[in-house]
Amino acid sequence: MKRGKKTRCRVTQSPGNLLEVRRGRRTSRLDAKLGKKAQGDPLRMLLAKMIRGLRGQAIRKVPQHGKFDVVYEREEVKDLHIGLSHLILKVTCVGVKGSEDKRYLELGAVNYPSPYGAESTMGYGTTQEIIARLQDDSLLGDLARKTHDLAEDILYEERHPWG
Repeated sequence: MKRGKKTRCRVTQSPGNLLEVRRGRRTSRLDAKLGKKAQGDPLRMLLAKMIRGLRGQAIRKVPQHGKFDVVYEREEVKDLHIGLSHLILKVTCVGVKGSEDKRYLELGAVNYPSPYGAESTMGYGTTQEIIARLQDDSLLGDLARKTHDLAEDILYEERHPWG
C-alpha cells in the first residue's frame, strides 16, 4: 500500500465542549470525546467527523419501524494516501419481509477509477441499537482498522481480477 506524508491537524477546544479541527483552510467541529480519541491522526479525525454526521442523520431520518432511504456520510480520502478515494459510512434497511425493523451500520470503500469496492457491516439491530453503536467509544478504532482491511481487499482485487 502506498504511504504518503502525514497531514497535520491543529485541534483546539471551543465553547460548548466542541473541538475545532483545522487542516489547511478547512475547519471541522467534533464533540470532545470523539475528537480526543482521534487527535493527530487524519484518518481518525475524518472517521470521527463521519460518525458525528451520521449519528445526527440517524436520529432525524431513521424511523423505529419500517423501510427508509439509505442514510450516509461520504468523504473523499485521496489526500490521506491510504489506497482509497472515498469512504462511505451508512445506515441501511434490510428490506426483507419480516425484517423491516432491522438496520445495518456499514462501512464502504472505493478507489475510483477502479471498478472495485468493498463493504463491511459494523453493526446490526434496531434504530436505537444503531444509534448506541454510533455513540460507542470502540467504534472509531474498529472503523480505522476496517478501513485498512477494506483498502487491502480492494488492492488485492485490482492485482488479481480473476480471483
